[in-house]
Amino acid sequence: MLQEASETLAALADAPPPSGLGELEAREFTAYSTWLKRSSEKLEARVKETKAARKLMESTKEMQEMNQSFNLQYLSLQQNMQAENRQFTMVSNLMKKNHAAAREAINNVR
Repeated sequence: MLQEASETLAALADAPPPSGLGELEAREFTAYSTWLKRSSEKLEARVKETKAARKLMESTKEMQEMNQSFNLQYLSLQQNMQAENRQFTMVSNLMKKNHAAAREAINNVR
């Protein structure tokens, strides 16, 4: 809508003055056209700012989604490492018990 308003104001500013204007009216028309042109330029600047802000918001949203994905991957990695650690601890404890039992059996044989 801002873009359309800017284009409309620019078209009005570029319109030729009506014929039959007096000197005072011609000056007022010129001042009015200048004001329209400046207003059109200001609106165009706002349009560009809005587009830039929209791009920034989209980029921010993409980064948040990517960050969330990385967090989920990190959580999955942590869970896998904890599971492996539990397995290692269990196997290590079993091996210690088997070793202790074997050592005791050897000591009993002597």
